[in-house]
Amino acid sequence: MNVVVNGPDIVLIPQCCKVSVGAINSGAYTKSCGCGRSYLHESGIYVTEPNFVEALEKRTGVEKSFSTPILYSFIVRLKRFLFRDKFIGTKVYVEGKDVLDIGSGPDLNLPHLENNHSLAGRFIGLDASLSFCISAKSPFKNKNNKYEFIQGSINTLPFGDNAFDTSIISFTLHHAGKDFKKMIDEVLRVTKGEVIIFDHIVSNNPLKSFIQKTYLYKVDGGEFYPSRDCWDQILIGYKVKNTLITGAIFGHVIKVIISK
Repeated sequence: MNVVVNGPDIVLIPQCCKVSVGAINSGAYTKSCGCGRSYLHESGIYVTEPNFVEALEKRTGVEKSFSTPILYSFIVRLKRFLFRDKFIGTKVYVEGKDVLDIGSGPDLNLPHLENNHSLAGRFIGLDASLSFCISAKSPFKNKNNKYEFIQGSINTLPFGDNAFDTSIISFTLHHAGKDFKKMIDEVLRVTKGEVIIFDHIVSNNPLKSFIQKTYLYKVDGGEFYPSRDCWDQILIGYKVKNTLITGAIFGHVIKVIISK
């Protein structure tokens, strides 16, 4: 992956893979010399989807937690304490690799995550929430240049083709729309090797599905939670290496590893 080194900062190359950059200051624009597109820099974070930032700030209820790093971290820590998922095993796909983590959240060290970020050769976090990106970057600022965080959307990733060895989709699909295949295809576009999916799944059993959906819509606030049958349809056509269904609420978590 091409980068431009500017003092202590490493500038990740968006979209067309060419960036012309001067000093990086909060609120400054970085213009790509290839496609001419400009990106806003806010507190050292590329803002590639500013409309998402505004929309998240207007959310209320449980969805408000997705723009509040402290509240979100508390909720995740509580859920991870109560519901411990089984691991699918991601170390081999992350160690020494260029990794993209979509839906990276406000803290890479939240319990029971399988990002193995410390083992990566280079780790790029992308989240729709600007405040999450700023929070996640804070522990690594001016300390470790292998980390970079970008505000953006899974639907239009600001990276060139095959930019990463491995990509992780961290509980993002159900928040970003109903066309899971389109989103997975967009992630595969920027990935050379494996795509690792962590998301939710609901049972085909009506009673179990009702209990799962009640919990998920009330506590997680997503847009769409596919059933097992629906997930089977979503994964048709992909090279699935491994699938794991786990989670304390009748198996409400699905983990999938897809090979390009």
